[in-house]
Amino acid sequence: MNDLVSWMGSTLFKPVPPVDLAGRSCVSLDLSSTNFALPELSHLDRLPAFEEKITALLTAQRADFGIGGYGEVRSLYTTDDFSVLSNGRKTYRTVHLGIDVWGAASTPVVAPLDGKVYLAFRDATTGGYGPTLILEHRGPGNLPFYTLYGHLDESSLTDMWALPQVRSGDQIATFGGTEVNGNWPPHLHFQVITDWLSYEPADFPGVALASDAERLLAVCPDPAPFFG
Repeated sequence: MNDLVSWMGSTLFKPVPPVDLAGRSCVSLDLSSTNFALPELSHLDRLPAFEEKITALLTAQRADFGIGGYGEVRSLYTTDDFSVLSNGRKTYRTVHLGIDVWGAASTPVVAPLDGKVYLAFRDATTGGYGPTLILEHRGPGNLPFYTLYGHLDESSLTDMWALPQVRSGDQIATFGGTEVNGNWPPHLHFQVITDWLSYEPADFPGVALASDAERLLAVCPDPAPFFG
């Protein structure tokens, strides 16, 4: 893990950004539970209001993309699919383990590094990933690590199984529309994973319980170097 993080922070690390941001207007989007400008976005059953707010924020700032979210504590995830029952009470997974890039549906997504398709699946949970891809790459010492791409268009799954090996810069997907991507405003959830721990890959969390966040963030390093 430390070798991978060091490599990602070095001049030797030269990925192609998963989303081409060159020459585009980008703003930081704070979706944390402490951002009181977004009080109405506290529940996944209010996703239509969430989409309106994201669109309004980008429009107001004349931005093509909104970016952020790594390690952010969010109050959005308040459904049974994101809950754990402990001592007779529900707690929710709220700590975001990846970076979100909010933009237009059909925005291209490319492989940042050479690799292969590790898994393609549909996450059907309420507010889940929808169509999802996982690529396997090789890092320092030829050790494997993985990049996860959530909220894609449905066609991304079919297309990628026909091309299991990918090269850096190959288009692998597009942002899915709200109707297919888990009911979210169009965006990419991008996450780096170094160890599956005890999880099945298709069930690996994108958000963690506060009590488990340190352990999961330790195997999901900040993906910011992939975007330069």
